[in-house]
Amino acid sequence: MKKEYFEILISILKIALMITTIYILPKLKQLIEENTTAKQRQELVNFSNIGIKIAEQYYKEKNKGKDKKEFVINYLKKAGIKINQEQINQIIDMIVSWYNVNGWDKNISKEVI
Repeated sequence: MKKEYFEILISILKIALMITTIYILPKLKQLIEENTTAKQRQELVNFSNIGIKIAEQYYKEKNKGKDKKEFVINYLKKAGIKINQEQINQIIDMIVSWYNVNGWDKNISKEVI
């Protein structure tokens, strides 16, 4: 792939991530807040965060996003987190988006949810 094409692709991905962060995540956050208590949300974020960090360490190869997500979903189910599949997917996507914006070396903030 030519360098110019690669730079264009990276720019498009950055714009998509920015749009997700600005428009989609706040609406998702509102939906989750309406349907859960603060304690449930914090528990969900904590368990999801742990599962995501473990998956990141376990699957270090590129293009393993699907395997990582499956690992986190199974981790949450084993931890007894009782929410539907769509909500689990949204939470995982929200946390991963937060890490992608803020850096994987940062500790997740309590404002995520």
